[in-house]
Amino acid sequence: MPPQQAQPYYPASGQQPAYQQMPQQGYGAPPYAQTPYGAPQWNPYMGQPASTLSAGARVAALILSFIPIIGIIIGLMWISSRDNARKTTGWLCILISLSVMTIALMIYNASY
Repeated sequence: MPPQQAQPYYPASGQQPAYQQMPQQGYGAPPYAQTPYGAPQWNPYMGQPASTLSAGARVAALILSFIPIIGIIIGLMWISSRDNARKTTGWLCILISLSVMTIALMIYNASY
């Protein structure tokens, strides 16, 4: 006996026959659409950077950099990031922290 094929449905309006759609996932899907168990799934966000820096986080980091030790810690953490926005903000945090420390030392030494 020959294998059964999908039979077209002929609408009464005389249009082209409509074939039943094949499922794209799960049981009955064509072999090329099935993924083996444990295989990585397609991620629509793969083309984007792993993390982006929001404007709020950048402003918060730059404000916290006026406390020198916090600014240096944030700067060192963000310099090692692959994201260019984080690297730039990390360098700015360190620059602000060192500037604040220098100005504080100058004011402290000028008072004696």
